[in-house]
Amino acid sequence: MHPVREDGPGFVRARPFAGAAAPLDDPHRTATSRRASPQTIEGTHNAASGKRQADAAPGEAGAEANVMWKPGSGLASIAVAWALLVGGVALAPRATAQGVQVALSPADSMVAPGSEFVLRITVTAAGSLFNAYDAVVAFDPGAVTFLPASPLTLQEGAYMKNACGNTFHRFIAAPDSLLLNHSLLCNQLALPGPGVVYKLRFRAAITPQTTTVHFRLMQFYNAGFFVNPTVPTDAVVHIGVVSAAGTPPAQSATRVWAAPNPCNPGTLLHLEPSLAGLQSVVVRDVAGRSVRLLERGIFGATARSLAWDGRGAQGRRLPSGVYLVQLDTPAGHAVQRVVLLQ
Repeated sequence: MHPVREDGPGFVRARPFAGAAAPLDDPHRTATSRRASPQTIEGTHNAASGKRQADAAPGEAGAEANVMWKPGSGLASIAVAWALLVGGVALAPRATAQGVQVALSPADSMVAPGSEFVLRITVTAAGSLFNAYDAVVAFDPGAVTFLPASPLTLQEGAYMKNACGNTFHRFIAAPDSLLLNHSLLCNQLALPGPGVVYKLRFRAAITPQTTTVHFRLMQFYNAGFFVNPTVPTDAVVHIGVVSAAGTPPAQSATRVWAAPNPCNPGTLLHLEPSLAGLQSVVVRDVAGRSVRLLERGIFGATARSLAWDGRGAQGRRLPSGVYLVQLDTPAGHAVQRVVLLQ
């Protein structure tokens, strides 16, 4: 594995490596879902710039007004393993510290049993520039069923399609989760938000219940650099029931990030839980296997820091590579990629 290096806050540049890259595995895929034969559709397509879909959501229209052009050279392509592969690209300008706020919207909705509904992956506010992202969206297959669009390009949001007529799009559907890689292939183009980047259609179960569709992983990139932090918000779906007090639940603001990143031999993890209660911090490899439990206990909803020395559960130094640090709280979870260099 080739190392990566950091060039300013919020950016980590991925150096190209030889060989075909495989898509990121779902960090929490169960053994059963791993054995399932996923439906895989991938490819690069060209769509007329400015073409809008009939079902575009508010915020998708006028996406061109949010397009920002910046200096640099080369063509960005999607990262399907752990980084965006970029060839011959000059260093990109440093992003601001705000990162990217992204949500599955609507955040709280009520649907009829057996009905179909759409959730949109939406960058909710202007923030750091990005031109690609990886996402793993998980759901309870007993509560909702994913319905793929035909052709698959109909799932792409207008914010990405209208900004650039040439995108890379890879999608994998498993029984309980969806993995997607999505990238702009227009030279020197990056987006700040807000806008809808992707759409997912589901069918609700016939049994009244409340379920959650959530991000297991969400990572943005810009010209081969990681864009951090990502602040995700999950979606709550009430099937034939009304939420408590008739009001939407509070959105999760749980966050975790690491500095330095990349690191050698270790790093300091900054934790921001949004709700007090049982919390845990786990380090996983890119296949989702736990390599070390750093902390588990009852904590308040206050920021704290936690050191990781780059070692696994047996006290041995872990090999160089990409690891996922996951903070779990009663209000939700957050994941941060950490590049370890030994």
